[in-house]
Formats: sequence, structure tokens, C-alpha cells
Amino acid sequence: MKNRTLKSLALGLVLFGSTAVPRSNVSAQQPSQAGGGTVSINNQAGRVQIKLERGSKVAVSNRYGRITITGWDRDTVEATATGPKGPEAVQVEMTADPQATSRLTLAVASRARQPQPGVYTPVPVAPGTTMTAEQIRELREAAVAQTKEAVKLIEKNAKDVEKAMQDAAKGQAKGTTATPEGGAIIVQPPTVTVPAQPGAPAAPPAQAARPGQPTPRPAPAPRAGTHVLRGATASRAEEIHLDVKVPRFAQLDTIEVRAGDLTVTNIDGPVSVSGGSSNVTASNVGALTVRTRGGDVNVDGVNGMVYVVAHSGDITVRNAASEVRAMTNNGNINIACARGRVDASTAYGKIALANIGGDVDANTTNSEISYTGPISDGSRYRLKSMEGRVVMSIPENSPGFTANLMSYSREATSDFAVRNASATGAGGPAPAPRRVESHHGNGRAFITLDSFGQTVRLAKLAPSTAAVTCR
Repeated sequence: MKNRTLKSLALGLVLFGSTAVPRSNVSAQQPSQAGGGTVSINNQAGRVQIKLERGSKVAVSNRYGRITITGWDRDTVEATATGPKGPEAVQVEMTADPQATSRLTLAVASRARQPQPGVYTPVPVAPGTTMTAEQIRELREAAVAQTKEAVKLIEKNAKDVEKAMQDAAKGQAKGTTATPEGGAIIVQPPTVTVPAQPGAPAAPPAQAARPGQPTPRPAPAPRAGTHVLRGATASRAEEIHLDVKVPRFAQLDTIEVRAGDLTVTNIDGPVSVSGGSSNVTASNVGALTVRTRGGDVNVDGVNGMVYVVAHSGDITVRNAASEVRAMTNNGNINIACARGRVDASTAYGKIALANIGGDVDANTTNSEISYTGPISDGSRYRLKSMEGRVVMSIPENSPGFTANLMSYSREATSDFAVRNASATGAGGPAPAPRRVESHHGNGRAFITLDSFGQTVRLAKLAPSTAAVTCR
């Protein structure tokens, strides 16, 4: 087989709920066909430990809490998941392909539901046991078979609960009763036969009620396996914190976080993030890609390109060694100390740029844009706002440039020598539209400052002005 997939069955194949991490030590080893060593999955005292080969990709997912990822000088991945009640299960999958890049996936499941009858329970393995590939395959097949049975049970239970709620609303509930608290429906789950483990005693057959005997009343408190719904609101998943340590050389292919914050530090390889309503913090990483629906993005120290797209939230980027592209629909953008080109765009927010080493293209709809710092010979700078001020402050000894300043309803001014200036419109108290062309030195850099409704200014940066510290 070209692809070999190893799953940590001893951690639990938890598809519909979460279980505590077993306190056993399990090791699964498979020789590498490419001569790259072995793939090991270890679990001890609630901690997952996996050896990672160079060039491997790592994917991390937590939909129910925050993620913290830290790079370290080891060749192993270590992951722990912790909830309010203690350790949580971490789902582990390692796909190794001798002719392609290996991929390790770490994920956290919700603990909102308890395991239903029929869900696969991992076979206990003695500490220190080494499992062969054939044993792993057999365990996996058993898990898949029993999990399919669990899926059928859960689907049927869901239909029974929905029907019970409809009947209760009509006052014709059958087989249901209200708890003393009120508003709760307790439905007995259907019986499902699950293959017993070898040597396990058989379950006694269910006894039907005899004629003339009253139907047994359900217990006031729900038993294991029952569904409890209060009104139309289901219980939310409790927050789970996933802490992951990875080798610095790891490539973080996909990090998925929905409701919690994300922190990534000290990763030499590229990092890709998909977030929901999450604050994202990244420092000292390789190339960075972030796509998020909400929350602030804070970046400090990136050795490659930075690409951030957010529906809402502020974006802050400092000390980027290459290009920066930042886009948000509703939020401020602050970029400082970028050595490459910068593209910044926001509909509702300010843009502040400082010490940019490449070309600049920035635009916003209703807020101001500012640029502070030196310019480069031959670079292009375009700052445009519809309803905000546009101000660019550069040193007096800047390389030669040609600047075009345009304001359609306010004043455009330049502290440098003005070559041409024009004003149109009727006189009176209302400001006239203005267009100013300013020239300095050889004129090889090009500056365009444009605002429809506010003032535009090209200013000389005072020598006493504190410069932004870059590293």
C-alpha cells in the first residue's frame, strides 16, 4: 500500500463525545518503507507523544476552546487537552507515504455528550506493549464495525427524542414524563445488541410487563443512555484547552480554531490558520496565512510572507521579513517594519503604516491613513481614503520622488517643493478641490495621496520624531 494510516486506538476512537485520556502507555510502531525510521504514537498520563520526521506536516484542530502551539528543539510532538474536569481525549492520526509528505493530525472532540451505548471502547493494552501492524489493523476494523452500530443507535435516539417533544407539545406524550424541575423530557433509548468481548458475561434479557401489572414508572433522574432536553436548548460544550509542542522544523499545515484564542510561537516553518471568532497571536514564525471571521490578529516576527484576511477585527503586523497583505471588512490595520511590499485594505477602520521597505498600496472607506518613515528609491506609494485624512510623513533627506496630492473637497498641501498646484470651484467659505504636484531630487519614487472628503498632506518628518524600532 502506498499510504499507511495509523490511528491511536488506545486513546479512543471518539466520534460522538469525549472520554478521559487513558492512563496507560501505548506504543504503535510500523517500519518505514522509505527507510525513514518508525512512526510512534505514545500516550502516558494523559499526554500524547509522537516522533515527527523532517518534512512532515502537522494539522491541529480544536473547535471547543483555545490552542497554544510552541516550537521546541526536539523531534517529537507532545499534545495535552485539558477541560474543567481534567484530561480530555486527543484524536491522533498519522498518514505516512514513502513517496510524499507525511501528515500528522491532532484534534479535540466535544465533551458535551457522554458516550452512547454501543460506541467502541478501546481494548485495554498493558503498559509498554508493542503492537504489530496486523494487531493495529484488527483493532481498527473492530472499532469501525462497532462505531457504525453506535451511529445507528444515535440516529434512532435523535428521532425518538424529536417525536417525544412533538407529542409532549400536543399533550399526547407517550412513554415520557416531566421531571420535577419541569421542561425536561426523558426518553428511554431503544435496545441495541452490541457484540460482547470474549469472556464477558452475557447481558440478561429484558423482561416485559405482565398483563395486569402497571407500567414501570421512569426514575426521576435520567439514567445513562437517556437524552435530556430542556426546552429547545441543548447543553454547550465545555471549553477545552489544547496545548501542543512541535519541532521548530514542523510545517503547520492547518490550524483550526472556532471559539477560543490561538497562540503560535517559535516555528521555523510555514503556519496556516483558519479561525472563527478567535484572537490569533503569532510570533517568530515562518510564512503566515490567517483567515478568520472575527477577532484580532497580532503578528510579531515573520520570516516569510504574511497574508491575513479577516471579516472583522484589528490586524497588527510588526517585523515582517517579506511581503504583507492585510484585509479586513471592519477593523484597524497597523503595519510596521515590513521589508517587502505592503497591501492594506479596510472598509471601516484606520490604516497606520511605518517603516515599509517595499511598495505600498493602502485604501480605506471612512477613516484616515497615515504613513511614517523613510521611502525607498524607485518605490511606489499609493494611499487613498474616501472620507478620511491622508497624511504621509517622510524624512527631509529622502531619496528623490514625484508626489501627486489630490483632495476633492478639502486642502492638499506639501512641505516639500511644489511644482504645480491647481484649485477649481467657486470661491466662498467652502474649500475648493485641490491638486498638488510636489517634486524632490531625481523624482524616481512615486507617491500618490488621495482623499475625497478630507485633507491630504505630505509632511517632512521632524528629526526629533522618535523612529519606530525595528529588529
